[in-house]
Amino acid sequence: SKGAYSLISQDLRFQGRILDTLERKLGKENEGVLFRKKFYSLMELEHLEFVKTINSKCNKSINIILFFYSNKNEEIDTSEKLGDILSTLYAKNPENLLIYSFDLNLDSEIIKSLKRKYHVGNSPKIILNEDKEFTSLSNINEIESLIGSSSLKMINPLTNPPLIINNFIIEILK
Repeated sequence: SKGAYSLISQDLRFQGRILDTLERKLGKENEGVLFRKKFYSLMELEHLEFVKTINSKCNKSINIILFFYSNKNEEIDTSEKLGDILSTLYAKNPENLLIYSFDLNLDSEIIKSLKRKYHVGNSPKIILNEDKEFTSLSNINEIESLIGSSSLKMINPLTNPPLIINNFIIEILK
């Protein structure tokens, strides 16, 4: 239901703000921050699967972006630039766009599985609706033109099997 979706989405945003605050106060490499980031990644995956179900069962077309970023010195500028572009894109499309951000260097089986599934190396990458991939963006128009495009393939759980999350065990199908 729309109420459940709003509540779950609101909780995810709240947890994201807490994580952002902890990163700024304690540092991105703080052990407690990294532990919380692993938990947040799991929450994002659960939310992602919920949204994919809404898209398929309720005939919705919420665009989904997976943003794999890096806090490593050699990639942080690119990651921050892409993050800024995506933040602007979300601000312009809050009703039909969700962005899930994953630290590609996080020592986590969840992240390793996602990197394998989406063919992510050690550089930042954006994946739109499991169909379009970007490793760089010069401006927001490159990806904005695809949001809401009738030619854009929405995620279909029959052709793009979900991640199954049970008791913190992640199994990637496909």
